Amino acid sequence: MTTPNPGPAETPRAQVAHSADGTLVHGTSRSDRALAEILKAHGFRWSRTLGAWYLPRTWSEPTREQRVEALAATLGNEIEVARSTAPRSGAAAREADLRARAAARADRLDRRAAAAEARATAASAAIDRTLEGIPLGQPILLGHHSQRRHERDLEKIDRNHRRAIEEQANATRARDGAARARAVAARAESLVTLGNRIERTAAEIRRVRRRLDGTGQRIHGEDTPAEGTYRLRLERQLDELEDHLAHDQAKLAAAGGVSHSQDTVQPGDLVRIRGQWYPVVRANPKSVSVPGAVHAADGTRTHTAPWREVQDHLARHLAAGTSPAFPGLRRRLEQLAEALPEGTPRGAGE
Repeated sequence: MTTPNPGPAETPRAQVAHSADGTLVHGTSRSDRALAEILKAHGFRWSRTLGAWYLPRTWSEPTREQRVEALAATLGNEIEVARSTAPRSGAAAREADLRARAAARADRLDRRAAAAEARATAASAAIDRTLEGIPLGQPILLGHHSQRRHERDLEKIDRNHRRAIEEQANATRARDGAARARAVAARAESLVTLGNRIERTAAEIRRVRRRLDGTGQRIHGEDTPAEGTYRLRLERQLDELEDHLAHDQAKLAAAGGVSHSQDTVQPGDLVRIRGQWYPVVRANPKSVSVPGAVHAADGTRTHTAPWREVQDHLARHLAAGTSPAFPGLRRRLEQLAEALPEGTPRGAGE
């Protein structure tokens, strides 16, 4: 009995490059409608800049891995998946890449806006040239040999007018997008933004560590540490979080760090938070307590703000020494200072 020749192996329609940094599909184009519909159904998007389908980088690696596995299960041998085990780029490298891509996007959108404005200008010029052949106020002469030409000219004017409006709108959208991209490329984050993100990242690190140790999940009253691939995924997530935390802490230190603390601010002093001055009720290790909106005079209700939100500080005894050239400011500071008694005790902590 003769064994049939299996023939050449089927050539994959596309190749998926999947790594911790991103997921791209090579070897296909947007014009392949059948494959495009399948890719879109699995969350892939088309990038004109890259000329390839991709999964958003904002998605976590496990989420992208699930989409790639689902795509491979759908297409089988029609697609080839190449996975990289290299660790994800550090937070500093990712931020530098983000800023570089934002700057490049701003340049592209500027060129797109300039081209749209040029097309709008050309359409307006075409309107002017057409109008030169029509006397001012000339109506269509029905039955005259010029009727059809006059009607064509009016249709041409209307068409160019619509095109000029559309292209100008395209130019405006592109300019706005370029401005947003430049803001991302050159953004300077405030101490409040950095501090808030550091707190969130530190809380997430504690949560992941509890899951690794099992203290975050108890079965029959006993700690159950994470195991297998779930543990590996948590360990990788912990490494990324710690790298991100160190990067943000370095940025906070480079920006000058938090200027005020329990060591420099006393109860009864004045602090400025979000543009408003308040007398200090308590100076805590991580925050400052000031009178709240209700019963502010007697301090029975307080509002607590982290030290990074304190924009300025004025010792209580300096309020009376404010220059007479600013009577309104001096009177306001004195009123705030009088809101608390002289012997207000120092807070022991939060």
